[in-house]
Amino acid sequence: MESGRVWNAKDIGIPSRACKWMTNGFMAINAKTGAGKAFLRSIYELYASWGVDFVKLDCVFGEDLDLDEITFVSEFFNGLERPIVFSLSPGVSATPLMANSVSSLVNTYRVTGDDWDEWSAILAHFNVARDFAASNLIGGKGLKGKSWPDLDMLPFGWLTDPAAHEGPHSATRLTQDEQRTQMTLWCMAKSPIMYGGDLRNIDAWTLGLITNPTLLDINTFSSNNQEFLDITTLNDVKTEGHNVTKVPFTYSLAITECTDPKVSGWSSEKYNQDLERICYKSSTQDQEEPFCVHKRELPIASPKQSSIQSEQIWKLKSNGTLVNGYSGKCATVGRVLDVGDLNPIRSWVATHTERGKIYVAFFNLNKETTTISANIADLPAVSRLGTRRKLKICAGTEIWSRSIVRTKTTFSAQVPGHGSALFVLSCL
Repeated sequence: MESGRVWNAKDIGIPSRACKWMTNGFMAINAKTGAGKAFLRSIYELYASWGVDFVKLDCVFGEDLDLDEITFVSEFFNGLERPIVFSLSPGVSATPLMANSVSSLVNTYRVTGDDWDEWSAILAHFNVARDFAASNLIGGKGLKGKSWPDLDMLPFGWLTDPAAHEGPHSATRLTQDEQRTQMTLWCMAKSPIMYGGDLRNIDAWTLGLITNPTLLDINTFSSNNQEFLDITTLNDVKTEGHNVTKVPFTYSLAITECTDPKVSGWSSEKYNQDLERICYKSSTQDQEEPFCVHKRELPIASPKQSSIQSEQIWKLKSNGTLVNGYSGKCATVGRVLDVGDLNPIRSWVATHTERGKIYVAFFNLNKETTTISANIADLPAVSRLGTRRKLKICAGTEIWSRSIVRTKTTFSAQVPGHGSALFVLSCL
C-alpha cells in the first residue's frame, strides 16, 4: 500500500520477462508504473532502515539488462544521506558498451558468469578484464563516487559445491599458483575483492594471500591498469636449445572517452567499386595495415529490437573520430593478444604515480614452466610516463620469489604453469 492505494503482484511484475538464469525464481519488475516503483521503494526503504551497507541487484544486467529498474534504484540510493554500495549482477553477455549505460548509476557491476574453483573459470576472465580496461571503465564515474567492473568472488579456502545451499564442503581445487594468478589479475584489473570461502575456516596461507599488502595497494591505489603486450617467452622444455618467441598480437576495437588523444585517426575510403569503409590509422601506431569496419544499413527493426540497434549506430566526425550515438563515447583501436595463439602468455601493467612505482605482472596460462621477459624501454608508453621519456634503469622486487631486480634493459621471471610473477619497479 502507498498513498492509500493498494497494489497487487499482478500490477508489479512482468511475467513475460523471467530471469534468464532462474526462470522459476525471478521475474522483472515494471519500474515504469506506480505499482512497480512503490514496490521497489518499499524494499529499499526497509533495507536502509536496517542499516544495510551493500546491495546486489540481480537479474538486471548482462542478458537481463533493465535500465529502468537500475535507474530507479540508483536514484533512490542517491537520495539517501548514508551511502549504500550498489552492485549489479549477473555479468553473462555483459559488454563495455552495455556497461557505459550503467556505470555512472552504480558502484560495481558483474562482467562475467559465476566464478568457481576451476582453472577454466580463471582463464575466461583474462579477455573480459582486458576489454573493460581498454574501454577505460576501471574506476569510471559511479554512484556517489566511482564504479568498477566486478570479476566475481575469489573461490579460495573452504568451499561448498556450486549451486549447493549447504555442503558438501572441501578445500578449493585451485593450486597455490592458480590462486596467486587469480588474485594478481583481480588486483591488476582493480576488481572488487570478495572472499568466497568460509572465513571461520581460513588457513594462514590463504589469509596471507588475500591480505597481501602489495596486491591490496595495487587494487586500491594504482592507475593506468591495462594489458601489456610487449613481452617475449622462453619455454623451459627439455629439447635442443630454447624456443624464443614474441607473443603475437592483433588489433581490436575499444571504446573510450572522446577526449582521449587516441580516438582520432578514422577516415572514410572507397573500396571494391562503390562500397565504402571506415578505417583507423594512427600516426603513432605501428600496424602495417589500417583497421577497417564496413558500412551497412540497419534493417527495419521492431520496437523490441530498436533499443539494441541504436547502440550500434556510429557517426564519423570531421575531426577523425568515430562516435557512438547512444553512449556519446568514441572508438579507438588497440593491440590485443591474438586469440588464435596456442601458447597463452599474458601480462598487465599499472602505475602508482604518487610513489613512482610501476607494477608489471606476468601470467603463464600454460601447463609448462615458461620464462617471460620484458624490456624497460617498452614501459613508458603503456604506463603513461610519457612516450618521450627514456628509462635508464629500473630496480625493484618480484614479490612471489622475493628476487631483486636491477636492469638497464630486460627483466625476466621463470613462471610455473598456471602461475604468475609480479614486479614492483622504481625507474629512472
